Parts: sequence; C-alpha cells; structure tokens
Amino acid sequence: MTSAAATTTADSSSSEEPSSSIISNSIKAILFDMDGTLLDTESLADKAILMALFGGTHNNNSASSSSSSSNSSAKNNDDRSFLPESIRFKPPTSEWRLPWELKKQILGLRGKEWAPICLKWAAEQHCCDPDSSFQLPTVQELIDSWEYNLNGMCTQIEACSGSKALICALISSSSSSLLLKNKKIPMAIATSSRMSGVDKKRIRHERHLFEHIDVIVTGDDEAVKNGKPAPDIYLEAARRLNVHPTECLVFEDALSGVKSGKAAGCYVVAVPDSRFTDEERISLFQNEGGADVVLKSLWDFDGRPFSMDFNMKDMYNETTNKYQ
Repeated sequence: MTSAAATTTADSSSSEEPSSSIISNSIKAILFDMDGTLLDTESLADKAILMALFGGTHNNNSASSSSSSSNSSAKNNDDRSFLPESIRFKPPTSEWRLPWELKKQILGLRGKEWAPICLKWAAEQHCCDPDSSFQLPTVQELIDSWEYNLNGMCTQIEACSGSKALICALISSSSSSLLLKNKKIPMAIATSSRMSGVDKKRIRHERHLFEHIDVIVTGDDEAVKNGKPAPDIYLEAARRLNVHPTECLVFEDALSGVKSGKAAGCYVVAVPDSRFTDEERISLFQNEGGADVVLKSLWDFDGRPFSMDFNMKDMYNETTNKYQ
C-alpha cells in the first residue's frame, strides 16, 4: 500500500521545511526495527558471524558451557588465526566486518534466511584455501553459534545515535496530542532477532529506550509465519497495540524491513546503513522499497509532516549529551 505522504530523502546538512503534503491517516503508534535502528549491533553481529562460520568462540565466562559446544575451543577475542588465509588479512574481514556486498544481502533477515547466504560465501572463501580441511557448520549450528557469540558481546552494544532522543521526543509530542488524549503514543519493536537475543541486547538500554516499549514481536514468534520482507511481523505488532497498520509509523534500516512495513500498509521512515550511496538510497529504499522518507540519521527526522510537533535537527545540540 502506498501512503499519501510525500517520499523525501533527507540530507543531514539540509534545512528545508517539511513537505506541505500531509499524511491521510493520523499516526497512532510507532513500530521500530531494533538491530541497526535502535541498537548499534551490526558491527558486533558481523564479528559474531565470522567467528561462528570459521570456528571462533567469544570468551564469556557467564555463558553456559553447553552453548559453546558447537564451536571449537575458545580463542582470544581478537585472534584471527582461524579465518581462511584468503580473508584473514584483507579488509573488511581483517577488521571483523563482513564484505559490504554480502552484508547488504542479509540486513533485516531472520537467521534461517541469512545463514544459507553466509554459508555459501564462506564455502567460496575455503575454495581459495585448498589446504583447509575445515568443515562449515550447518544452518542451525551457525545460528546458534552466532547468537552465543553475540550474547557474549552484549555489554558492548550501544544505542544508535538519536534513538533514545527520538523516543523521548515522540513521548513528549504525544503527551500534548488531542488525538491520543494526552496519553503516551504506543510503541512496539518488530525485530527479526529471537526473543532470547533481545533479552540479552536490552540489558544496558532499559532507561530512555526499552522502558517505553509496550510490545516486542520477534522473528521466532509463533505469529510470525514469514520473515521480512513479508508483512507478518508489522501486522502482528500493530495488532497487539490494537492500532490499524495504516495508522502506524515504522522506523527501519534494512530494505527487507522497509518492504515489510509498506506491505503491512504502514508509513515507513528508512534510515539505511551509512555505507549505502546516495544513489542506492534513492533506487533501493525510495523507489524499490517505497519508503515515505529516507534519512541519513535519526537526527534528521522531522515529525511535523506526521502531525508531530518536533524536529530532531532542532533538538540535536541540546540532547546529544543527555542520551549518550
């Protein structure tokens, strides 16, 4: 469903006034993606995938020993000796990042969807290393090992820049809204992560963030039959908030998530990874994905076209220190 809001691409240096085009339905709920939108987990997720693919284990004394059995013996967290020689010293893998062309394919997908893609890439790397006798994990072993490794890094997860300030602004704006009768606007998280992973990732971010979230729908929820870009997860999040999807505003960083939100009938604000070019932001997120707004940062969000009385750019200087 195409919403009535004008589709725009925001530039962080732009000071243009919001479009005069006003959305046809009032926003009564906010639906957030989590990884890469609210929490900056992507770089750590890359490291966890590389370790899970090639036999590394993140040291974490608090994790159960049974969880690590699918991995080889624990190695130093920065030891790259288990990586294939073809990628061990070659950026970005030498810096614990997945190649961007691979990363673009898996953003926003559930484990059972991204794992086969990563395994295919890993097999290609070992083809370049004929002396290796290493056996790659199965899809489920990869997912379990990745989650175990990432859980061990949860104390390093930071909030995405502007995410806590945005939630505060949404609450403040809704408290003066006649439409919402001075109540906090309902908020949900719709994430492809499993609930067990969410429980770990949220530990450091209750204040100003998770304490305000009313509903969390995860990729392993029984109600989510199909992962993003199917609309299931956003339809379910809206249903649990008792708000029609056409009255929901979605914040997403992944193309699959943008498509999911639009397929559900929501308005969608896309905040793509900074590695996407300006041309890709337009061709992928705006034209292909159908995002109503495409931003470079959450700090670029202007709520006024959505009948919200705030502009994040105006708040930037006074709030950056408060929510970091």
